[in-house]
Amino acid sequence: GKSSHATLPEQGIDAIAMAVECYDKLRAMVKEEADSLPYIWSVGAISGGTAHNVICDKCSMDISFRFYDNDFAKRVEKRLGDICNEVSKKFGGRIERVFDMSTGAVYNDPTLCDKFESKIKNAGVRVVPVKREMCSEDFGWYITKSNNYITSKASGT
Repeated sequence: GKSSHATLPEQGIDAIAMAVECYDKLRAMVKEEADSLPYIWSVGAISGGTAHNVICDKCSMDISFRFYDNDFAKRVEKRLGDICNEVSKKFGGRIERVFDMSTGAVYNDPTLCDKFESKIKNAGVRVVPVKREMCSEDFGWYITKSNNYITSKASGT
């Protein structure tokens, strides 16, 4: 955006207004892309401005996005960039987008899971089904970190 006094809004570019428009469009886009896929999309923080009578030049939005389907996440990432660029162009501002995925979805191969469950049951161990939930990404984070470690060791860094 571009800062200006509230009495001269035509001289500014309102970054908060840009964030609000992006918020609405992004929320609708994710819902559309998901169709029936489970996901979590939460804007946990919008931060901008320092005074009530000044057009804000910077505004940030922090989003938590959880999903099971990596193709879905890639579509969302692309459309997120398109939407934010479209909004910034409309306002005459610019956007800096950071799509920093701390962890990806954990995928359990059904064939391997069935084999594992069969072996466990044959060993006399009781198997208790666990409902799939998006409440924690600890294992996904662990896999991401261990894969990064393995990749960096393989490349010699």
